[in-house]
Amino acid sequence: MTTLNTTPQSVQEMTHLYDNHDEIDLLELWTILVKHKMTIFTVTAVTVLLAISYALLVTPIYKIEASLLPATEEQLEHLRVDSVDSVDSVDSKNVFEIFNRNLASQQSYRKVFDDMGLVSIYAPDANNTDSVFSKFAEDIMITRPKTNKGERQVLTTAITIEGQDSTLTAEIVNQIVATASDATKLELISNLTARIDNRKKILIRNMGLLKNKETKLNQDEITRLLETDKLQQDKINDEISVLRHSAKARRYDSIAKLKEAANIANTLGLLEISDAESVSSVNSSSNIVTKIENTQQPLYLRGEKALRSEVQQLESRKSDDPFIPGLRQLQKQLSLLDHNRKVELLQARKSNDAFISELRGLEVSLEKLSLIELDANAISVMRVDQQAYAPESPVKPKKILIVAVSLVLGLMFGIFTAFFKNATASRKEDSLSH
Repeated sequence: MTTLNTTPQSVQEMTHLYDNHDEIDLLELWTILVKHKMTIFTVTAVTVLLAISYALLVTPIYKIEASLLPATEEQLEHLRVDSVDSVDSVDSKNVFEIFNRNLASQQSYRKVFDDMGLVSIYAPDANNTDSVFSKFAEDIMITRPKTNKGERQVLTTAITIEGQDSTLTAEIVNQIVATASDATKLELISNLTARIDNRKKILIRNMGLLKNKETKLNQDEITRLLETDKLQQDKINDEISVLRHSAKARRYDSIAKLKEAANIANTLGLLEISDAESVSSVNSSSNIVTKIENTQQPLYLRGEKALRSEVQQLESRKSDDPFIPGLRQLQKQLSLLDHNRKVELLQARKSNDAFISELRGLEVSLEKLSLIELDANAISVMRVDQQAYAPESPVKPKKILIVAVSLVLGLMFGIFTAFFKNATASRKEDSLSH
């Protein structure tokens, strides 16, 4: 086995040899670059010229943007209606949220796409309209500022579209904003109209309920009055019946007494009145029955003939009413109860509206709601902070950036080419020398 004899001196010489081999000679590199400066310049110039040609020939892309703000309270005043719970619905913040929803709606994009005939502009030869619309919708950007926790929310929205035709793109952006605004107005007016109609139905229903209630109250009042009158009539009729029955009983009693007295007078042979005082008393009396009842002397003294005559009169009497005290007054009361003026007025009443205290207020509210006319032109659902317009400078291509990058890349390619040519030339020289 052979042993390699190495000393510290030999190791140091070998290390120095390797260090010299790996060391980069900057002067030599600079010499190479100077030697091939035309190559570096040519490559760099060609690269820059290609970049400039691209920047000049490529179709410019313009960025069109519109900035939008919430509507003012004055602009929404037309949507605030008395007697309708619409305060929350017309709050500027809520209205702006509805507008943003319509602004980002595919339906709004499709309407603008179809109305402006954009399919013939974006892709004249396209057979699939939906695919062209999808590409159109993807180009639309809606941005809203992000709010960190604890910060006040900034209500603003920006809609951005990038396109080759700046004028057309600006018109598209403005048309989308107008379409979203019209859709928001239509939605707000439709919702408010529905609430007004619902409120009117409630008012009409309440008015009907009040009228029905008043009609029932009138019927109840009529029923109470008629029942009260019937009860009073029954009481009076009962009283009249009692009075008539009592009068009849008294008449029968008087007939019995007179017949008995006439029999006594017949037995005693007293045909005529024999007592002058009795005759005088009889002639001065206007009521024979009363005199007979009140006299203290026996009835038979009046004579049989007179007594038989009175019996005949009492028996032939058809009615005791003229002889019943207080009967006519009771009959008068009974007649008045047959014609209750209050009942007649209630029954003849055609309308109870004048007697319903709450009805007029409801009618005023209904009339106010019926007079409401909602005009979309009188309201604004947002404010245009910056309208879309055609800018003078495109956002793409960025010519200065392209030229600067091409210059750096050109220099890198030129230097790489210079080193490559130098390495190729060195190999050729080495091969020829051997």
